[in-house]
Amino acid sequence: MTQAREQKSLLAEILTLSIPTMLGMMFDMLYEMVDMAWVAKLSIDSVAAVTIFATIWWILNM
Repeated sequence: MTQAREQKSLLAEILTLSIPTMLGMMFDMLYEMVDMAWVAKLSIDSVAAVTIFATIWWILNM
């Protein structure tokens, strides 16, 4: 197993690790957009509140 891992290129290793992360971030953004669409039906103030919270959430999770 270690020999097979050593023979993989660095790019292949990076892609193997980064693709699940990118997919997770994509689904998170999709969730945020759907959430915003539902909240937009309530009021503009609700959209502002969700936008502010989402921005703070992204900053804290970096």
